[in-house]
Amino acid sequence: MGVPGYHPELLGQNALSNPLISAGFAVPRTAWAQAAAKSFVNPASPLAYVPGSTRLAAGYELLYRLGKDYEKPEFDLHQIVKDGHKIPIVEQTVVEKPFCRLLHFKRFADDSATVTKLKNEPIVPVCAPLSGHHSMLLRDTVKTLLQDHIYITDWLDARMVPVESGPFHLDDYVEYIQELIRHIGAKDLQVISVC
Repeated sequence: MGVPGYHPELLGQNALSNPLISAGFAVPRTAWAQAAAKSFVNPASPLAYVPGSTRLAAGYELLYRLGKDYEKPEFDLHQIVKDGHKIPIVEQTVVEKPFCRLLHFKRFADDSATVTKLKNEPIVPVCAPLSGHHSMLLRDTVKTLLQDHIYITDWLDARMVPVESGPFHLDDYVEYIQELIRHIGAKDLQVISVC
């Protein structure tokens, strides 16, 4: 006999399409969890004096953080200095798939000697971790590697992927990485993978 309201077949699907944790369901509960967390630590609240109130506050804070939407920050990399030249950088999405985007940080130059030099430098794709974090957390790594051609995988939040896109397993991850490397298509490729 199953647990009422618990549908294991819905686990692993897009949270926004899951009626158990949909946006309409989660938003009021997220706000409630935040208010409950604050009420268990606020000295003006009688709940702050309940035995174990700090543990209750921590639990509600965790629920709040799980339900909260986090804004995705930008890389905000526009220029590097290389060999005394200021080189503009443009972030481009070169491949867009249901679970991932491949970003390229294209470098531009006006003089032909610099352009030729830039084209002959190694290409470095960075495989960002598929751990629920934004690839922007590797901003400093990307900034350092911008001396070369840089690409980075930008995995999407699973909550934003439509259910119609299907599941995403380890073999799908490997296929994505292989496809993205083939798309780059360079003979001089130095892949960096971050765990």
